Amino acid sequence: IHAHSLFSEPAEQNMSQEVPHQTILLKHLWSVIKVTDELLHCLCFLRLFLKVSLLYICDNKIYIRKPTINYGIL
Repeated sequence: IHAHSLFSEPAEQNMSQEVPHQTILLKHLWSVIKVTDELLHCLCFLRLFLKVSLLYICDNKIYIRKPTINYGIL
């Protein structure tokens, strides 16, 4: 039926070619959106992880630095 409608009329042919093209574009767009969304989630998680690790490192540095300052005063 699909092949018959393709060759029946030029107008119908154009229509039947445009519609799948749009759906394919939409599918591509949707997949891209899904991928970017996942990437954004990963980036958010990475940023959180980096923030936490940086805070932890900074806290450790301050904790390590305090005794050395005390020794300097002594």
